[in-house]
Amino acid sequence: MSMKTKFKAYYPLKQEQKKAIFNSPDTYFIFDTNALLDIYRLGKTVSNKVIRLFKKYENQIKIPYHVAEEYHEHVYDIMIECDSLYSTLFEKITADYIIKLIEDNSKDLFKYEHLAKMLKKHITKALRVFRNKITQEKNFISQQLETWELPDELADFLGDKVLEQFSEDEIRQIEEEGARRFGLKEPPGHEDSNKTNGNKYGDLIIWKEILKFAAAHPESKVL
Repeated sequence: MSMKTKFKAYYPLKQEQKKAIFNSPDTYFIFDTNALLDIYRLGKTVSNKVIRLFKKYENQIKIPYHVAEEYHEHVYDIMIECDSLYSTLFEKITADYIIKLIEDNSKDLFKYEHLAKMLKKHITKALRVFRNKITQEKNFISQQLETWELPDELADFLGDKVLEQFSEDEIRQIEEEGARRFGLKEPPGHEDSNKTNGNKYGDLIIWKEILKFAAAHPESKVL
């Protein structure tokens, strides 16, 4: 057995190997909660790209039940958060605000007044582009809050890709194991021991779902 086979984790895959894995029908892509919520956080352009990528690999995507549950618990709050953030950015990020930040941290760079004026001029031009983009993003997320178009599209797409829910007995056993792992500081999820919102054993539940799916598909690669 070659050195690269024995220690393959230390040798990155070549591009053609990655493509072969991605395009293999035996490869499954499993996403966590933040991967789904980031579709809203990253804006219209990126969300459209993600949806197109999802559809390209639609037969290879699976979503843990607990991920889908957490996603539904947080998606509305994430959209509200994004909407509020865009409003704050539009109101507060001005040329004067940026100049003051720079001056407060680099006063020695602006001994000459014309340098500050030059910088402000260029920042003002750049901010026009930035503020226009922020307006577009705010309009997009506001539209989603009104029409629910993107959540509906994701729901329709992911509906048959959600893994089977664990039974109450299985969840109880996982949580008992999680409590032991917390005491040993053993991953996954041990850093959530003080989590107060949601199930603090969520990462372990998701991990167990993935292991169960992988065990049922031994011929496949699960990413």
